[in-house]
Amino acid sequence: MPHEIGTLSALLVDDDQMIIQELVTAIDVTDLFMRVDHADNLGQASLKLKAHGYELIILNHKLKDGVGLHLLKEKISPKSVIYTFSSLSDEEIKAAKALGINNFLPKPYIIENVVELIISLVGPNYRK
Repeated sequence: MPHEIGTLSALLVDDDQMIIQELVTAIDVTDLFMRVDHADNLGQASLKLKAHGYELIILNHKLKDGVGLHLLKEKISPKSVIYTFSSLSDEEIKAAKALGINNFLPKPYIIENVVELIISLVGPNYRK
């Protein structure tokens, strides 16, 4: 589904509503035109990703219904993925990188780091 020129679409996938709110706050600070959806489980996220194209997905590692990497194994490829986690083993990092994830964001978040990462990934094309 095409998006309006200059409008970024993002999907936030986390089962913790406080985390979702932190991410929405960070996105607001970026001063980017952005349509934001969220899902609190892999099933919801999969349906949303299949129905809509997203330029950015912020995906949590551990969700109530599984591991975030399983979503990316479905060959759903947003332009940019930020993978969030509380802890990851070397094997999990290797698996994430094998699926093309290069942007990792440890919890708890430092909002400035989230803002910086989002801006670096999506570039100046989406500025208000």
